[in-house]
Amino acid sequence: MYEETVLINELMDGYPDINIVGAMAIELGEPLVADEVEERIVVPRNSNYYEETIPQYMGDLLVDHFRMSRGAFEQLTKIMQNTGLLPRDITIPVEKRLLFTIWVLAKPESFLAAGDRFGFAKSKANGVFKEMVNIFVSLLPQFITWPHNHAEAEWVSILLRYLSINNQ
Repeated sequence: MYEETVLINELMDGYPDINIVGAMAIELGEPLVADEVEERIVVPRNSNYYEETIPQYMGDLLVDHFRMSRGAFEQLTKIMQNTGLLPRDITIPVEKRLLFTIWVLAKPESFLAAGDRFGFAKSKANGVFKEMVNIFVSLLPQFITWPHNHAEAEWVSILLRYLSINNQ
């Protein structure tokens, strides 16, 4: 620390001592001593939420957490599997990817918190979410159709009739 302060002061004065600069450069080029290398911290994750907890959700409990029934989820899973757009990474089941994505869409949690719940690192959680949302986007035209000009006029007239009936 003292050497860094001396170097900074000399650089600010405009007259760096070449010996100090050279010594610091040599020191920076040397490998770290084993004592100075910090071990990577293993982050504890929620273990087995997908594997053990979610299968126990019955009835409305699954709907409360994921905003869809088990039957609707199974249908969505089949649709996703039939797209041919899923990544070839078989280490993470489609159901887990889908439940994670639905969780992130349904809950105001960060990728860190949601990823922890499903056993994903933050970067993996973000990647899974982006993959699944891109597949959702590709499926939109099959499930959502917007009215065209003549249909739009018809819907407007129906809506206006409905509003005028309810306002009387």
